[in-house]
Amino acid sequence: MTTIQELTSAGQQLEAALHKYVDACSTFANSYPGHVENPSVDLIIDQVQATLSHESKIQEARIILNRARNRSAIVPINSLPLEILGNIFKLVLESQCCVFRHLIGKDQSKNSHLMYPELLSHVCSHWRQLSISLCPLWSHIDLPPIKQLTQFVNGFVNKNLLARAKVFVARAGSTQLDVHLFQPDGRCESDIDFTDLYSLVAPHMRSLDLKANICSHYILALQHFLANSSPGLLKELSIRDRATPAHSYIEPREVHFDLNHWSLDMPQQALDEVLLPINVLRLNGIFFRPESQAYQGLVELVIRPQAKLPRITESRLIQILESSPRLHTLCIGVLIEDIDLLDPPRSVVTLNELEVLNLIQMRNHKPECLLRLIAPGPKPLRLMLGVRDNLMNLLRHEWLQGFFARSNVTELLVRGKDTSLELYKLLEYLPSLRIVSLSSFVLKGTRTPSDTYEQCIQRSQLEALYLLQCEIDPNHFLWMAEVNRTRPIVLKIWNCLWYDTDDCMCGDDSLQKELSVIFPIKKNNPPCSSVSQDGTLFIWD
Repeated sequence: MTTIQELTSAGQQLEAALHKYVDACSTFANSYPGHVENPSVDLIIDQVQATLSHESKIQEARIILNRARNRSAIVPINSLPLEILGNIFKLVLESQCCVFRHLIGKDQSKNSHLMYPELLSHVCSHWRQLSISLCPLWSHIDLPPIKQLTQFVNGFVNKNLLARAKVFVARAGSTQLDVHLFQPDGRCESDIDFTDLYSLVAPHMRSLDLKANICSHYILALQHFLANSSPGLLKELSIRDRATPAHSYIEPREVHFDLNHWSLDMPQQALDEVLLPINVLRLNGIFFRPESQAYQGLVELVIRPQAKLPRITESRLIQILESSPRLHTLCIGVLIEDIDLLDPPRSVVTLNELEVLNLIQMRNHKPECLLRLIAPGPKPLRLMLGVRDNLMNLLRHEWLQGFFARSNVTELLVRGKDTSLELYKLLEYLPSLRIVSLSSFVLKGTRTPSDTYEQCIQRSQLEALYLLQCEIDPNHFLWMAEVNRTRPIVLKIWNCLWYDTDDCMCGDDSLQKELSVIFPIKKNNPPCSSVSQDGTLFIWD
C-alpha cells in the first residue's frame, strides 16, 4: 500500500470512527433520565478528557498536512522555477519596501510587526530559503531615527529597527544598498551610537534618502555616509530639511561655516568626487551651491524650496542644463537673476530626453524665464505649471509660444488659485494635449460658440480630464458630449463644486449625475496625493 493509499484509508477509518463515537455519546446521554443517579460519572469525565486529547491530535495532524501542502511541488506557485518565483517576490517588495512609508504619509494606524520581505521568509521553509538567498530583496535599509522613540513606528521601536537594519545588511551581502534615514518627530537628541552601522552601510550605498530637521547629528550622519561611500557607487541622493523655513546649503566647513547651513567636515575635493557620479539628485529645503559639481550629468533634478526660492544666474543655470543632456525629469523652483525678458536668451539648451518638467513652485517668479532656455526633444512631455491669474495669458506669452512650438507637450497639469478658465480655449490653443489636470480652477462662464467647439471636436486629442477642488458649471462641458461620441474622454473628478440653474453651489453627488451624460467614462475616487515626486500633479488609484 502506498503512502497516499494509507493516508486515504486512515482518513476514512477516522471519519467512520468519529461518526460511531458521536452516535455512541448521543445514545449514552439519552439512556439515563435526569433524576436518576448516574453511576457512570467517572466514565463521562474520562471521555471528556479524551476528547480534548483527540482535539490536540487532530490539530497536530492538520499542522503536518499544511506543512506538507506548503512545500509540495503540486502547489502551483511552488512549482514555478526559482527565477520566476524570485521575480514575483521582487514585485511584491516594490509595493511596500519601506518601514517609514505609512509614517511619511501620516498613516500611523498600521502596526504590522512583520513587513516585506520578512513576511516572505515566514510562509514556509521553501520560501524562507529562497527569500534569504535573494540578496537584492534585502537591499533597502531603513535606518533607525537618531532619537530613541518610545512609541511604536509601524510596530517597531528603535532597537528593533537597529537589529532589523543589521540583518538586512548581512543578508544583502555585496548587493548595492538603498539607504533611508528618516526622523519622524523632529527631535534630534542622540541616544544611540550608529557609527558601526553606518560603517557597514556606507561602502555599499547606491542611493541615500535623508529626511530630517537640520541638527548636528544628521549633519554628521550625512558627512559619514558621503565620506565613506565607495568611489562612483552613489548614484541617487535625496535630502530634505523639514525644519528650515528659508533654504540652506550643504558645503564643506573649510569653505563657509554657518549654523543655518549643513557644514560638512570634509574637503571640497573629496565632496566633489562623491557628488560628480550622482545622476539622480532630489533636494528639498536644502541645496548645494549653484557652482557645485552635484549638478552635472543628471537624469533627474529636483530643487524644491520650502518657502524662499534659491537664487541662480541665468548663465549658471544654462551651464547646469548643458551639463545634463540626458535629463528626463526636471522639477525646479528657483529665482533666476540677471535676466531681461526683452533680450533673447544667452543660449537655448536641447534636452532630447526630457519627459517631465515641473515649474509649479515658480508660479510667482516668471516660469517663462526658464522655459525660454529649454528645447525639449520629440518625446511626449508632461508640463506642470502654477498660476495665480489668467492661464491663457501665461500660455500666450511670447516665450511660452516658442516653447510649445519646439516641444511635444501632451500633458498639461496646472495648479491654480481660484483661477477662471474656459476649457475650450485651452484645447483650441493646444489641440495636441492628451491629458489635462486642473486644480483649484473656476470652470464656468459663457457657453462655447458652435463654430469654435466644432473645431475643437475635430482637432482635439484629449483622452483624460482630471479636476480637483474646482468650481464647475456643467453647461461649460456640454460641447464635449460631441467629442465623447467619437472618442470617449475619461473624467476623474474629486472635491469639486458646481453651480445649478439658480447659481447655487451643490456637492459632488449632484455634479456626478449632471456630468454622467457628457462623460460616459467617469471616476470619482479621490487622488492619493496632489503632487508626487516624479512630477505627476494628481495620483489616482
